[in-house]
Amino acid sequence: MELSLGQFSSLSCVKVWKVVPAIKGVGYGQMIATWSVVSYYVCLMGITVFYFIHSFAETLPWTYCDESWADNRCYDSSNTTLKNETWTNETENPERQSSTEQFFYNYVLNYKDNIDDGIGVPDWRLALCLLFSWFVIGLTLIKGVKSSGKLSYFYL
Repeated sequence: MELSLGQFSSLSCVKVWKVVPAIKGVGYGQMIATWSVVSYYVCLMGITVFYFIHSFAETLPWTYCDESWADNRCYDSSNTTLKNETWTNETENPERQSSTEQFFYNYVLNYKDNIDDGIGVPDWRLALCLLFSWFVIGLTLIKGVKSSGKLSYFYL
């Protein structure tokens, strides 16, 4: 209902409620909800940009276990699609993780198993990707709807 009122009156989600000032808080609530959803999706866009940048390497870094971020449970993701090979019993070592999974948790997120280890410092590479994502969203909002259609081809 709020969206149709806003489209009909060409006003924002807050200004559309000047007709009924008693429920002006609905517009502010909608604005806060939208901001929280956008903040969540911008974090996902930042991780996507991070993977996009790393995908330009000659060998994808998450294909093989690297000593800098992998532990002894890691197995190479590139060896899982070989044909006419004998498969191993995965129930023998259920703690094994693919190199793709370990790359995401250990390299991208710097995930810690215990909260007592602390949450760590922000990763400057992810922060730059997040800043770039906010920059793209800011440009989209400044340029308007006509250019956002063209810019969506970049992000899709």
